[in-house]
Amino acid sequence: AGLNSVLLSCYLIFSLLFYNSFQKKDTEHLIDLVLYTSALCSLIGLLQFCFNGFLSPFDDLPGKWRVFSTFGNPLYFAAFLVGVIPLAIQKYFQDKTWPNFALMLLPLLGLTVTFARASWLALLVTALLWIAASKKLQLKPLLSTLLVLIIMISLITAAQPGFKKHLLNTDSIRGRYFLWQIAVTMFKEHPLTGIGLNQFRFEHLNYQNKLLAQHPELSQKYRPFAPVEEYAHNDPLQFIAETGIAGLLFVMLILGWLIKRFQELSKKPSSGQFSLLLGLVALVINSFFFFPFYLPATLLLAMTLLTLLSYSDKKIVSLHYPLTIRVSGVGLALVLIVFSCLTLVSDILLAKGVDQLEKGLFSGSVQTLSAAEKLNPWSGENKYFLARAHYLAGEPARALSMLEQSKASFSNYFVYSLKAFIYNDLHNIRQVNEIKSFLETALPGQPLTIKYGLTLE
Repeated sequence: AGLNSVLLSCYLIFSLLFYNSFQKKDTEHLIDLVLYTSALCSLIGLLQFCFNGFLSPFDDLPGKWRVFSTFGNPLYFAAFLVGVIPLAIQKYFQDKTWPNFALMLLPLLGLTVTFARASWLALLVTALLWIAASKKLQLKPLLSTLLVLIIMISLITAAQPGFKKHLLNTDSIRGRYFLWQIAVTMFKEHPLTGIGLNQFRFEHLNYQNKLLAQHPELSQKYRPFAPVEEYAHNDPLQFIAETGIAGLLFVMLILGWLIKRFQELSKKPSSGQFSLLLGLVALVINSFFFFPFYLPATLLLAMTLLTLLSYSDKKIVSLHYPLTIRVSGVGLALVLIVFSCLTLVSDILLAKGVDQLEKGLFSGSVQTLSAAEKLNPWSGENKYFLARAHYLAGEPARALSMLEQSKASFSNYFVYSLKAFIYNDLHNIRQVNEIKSFLETALPGQPLTIKYGLTLE
């Protein structure tokens, strides 16, 4: 949670510096930068689709038959594209050239082969809002593009059994609905303060256990359950659950602001400002089924769109402050940069330590992961893997101590499961049975294992 707050501060500082470093005349160049970036990412994604495994050295990525470009996950990639596409469409309507057509078509095709249904829905709703805002909007390019997408989806569905199975799969929809029930329960129990910012990942399994213990029939209706859920797949609902009434008021304020700006800018539906707003609207719609505002790339895109949009109303805070305040701001930014660098080095050591674990080099892994934990002691994940290394090195007591320290920011199925193995080695059968009973309720049918992964058979 502390690290998440540091990252949030980074984005806020970024938006202020962004706003004060560029002038209004630079807006088009900045939008072009975003469009060319998304077009390049889409091109890489399409190459991945045509040549399986292109620029993808990883075997354990989710949805290997779906395109993810450089984002590592098709849903992350789709969420980014859906925020950019309104800008690309507006640019093509403004200047119908072949390069602009390519800038519009590439992200549309890239979004198609992600097969991210929430992002598809967000784009569809955004397009309908755009059409409703202007009767004069030329629909021919939009309808032509839509026809190309329909043909492409039909061909892919016929050629790829995985796509058809995914389109008709309702497990993820039911799973999301169950996560929303958990988030609502969190808010009901902590309406004033919420459970704490970024604490959904920590409390999820406890509330899942509580809900299924009270209503065991839900275990059949919403199976299978994931052993790790860090997000509610509904950003507004998760934010409200984590921050209580204050978060609810903030979400209502943001939605009210979006509606007001839509009413103002819809009078000029072909303007660049309206396309910026529609990009934000698409991200917000996507956030009701996903978590774009908890991801770096899409959060950065949202802040960029918001900053560019703010040029028109001139209501954002400026940095024309005395020297002492500016120096303090620079000092804070430097501190955040130091924290970011420490986190980067720690993550590199974490990857190396986990690799040593997989190769059976337990003593070397303990040393490497200890160094990672010292550089970033706030990371519960660092502590978890160090505990696992201690356990495999034959040090169950030290492993248990490290797991207890990880509880503040990393509590999920893998932590409980590792604890069961440790208690078993320490001959504490009562604790083993308590953990088994807890997990059997929270994750029906899930076997105990210390193998780490997001999906387990």
